[in-house]
Amino acid sequence: MASYLFGHLDGMAEEELPEVALEVPKEDPAFVSAVTTLVSQLRSLWENRGSWASHDDMLILGRTAFDLLRECGVHARPEPDGRAYINVPFTPDTLPGASAADLLAAQWQGRRR
Repeated sequence: MASYLFGHLDGMAEEELPEVALEVPKEDPAFVSAVTTLVSQLRSLWENRGSWASHDDMLILGRTAFDLLRECGVHARPEPDGRAYINVPFTPDTLPGASAADLLAAQWQGRRR
């Protein structure tokens, strides 16, 4: 979604491209960092369009997404068949407002399945 939003803002800019960090809510530093990195990568890809060695040049975008997920406590990794494995562990970050008892119960039920 950030790619579409900031790509649209860049497309609307008549001269100087907007400063991305000014537009992102500051409550989550990991998110601000990831979006700023993403926009930098997108702009670099755009500047080099037509001269990419292959579509593999775009894999850096996926690595940035996986890095952000990891920073948020979500475990994600690519699988050999091209799919992604995503594990959202029961933690205070992934279950905000849950008590310690709620977290233990969620972990116990997850193991029983």
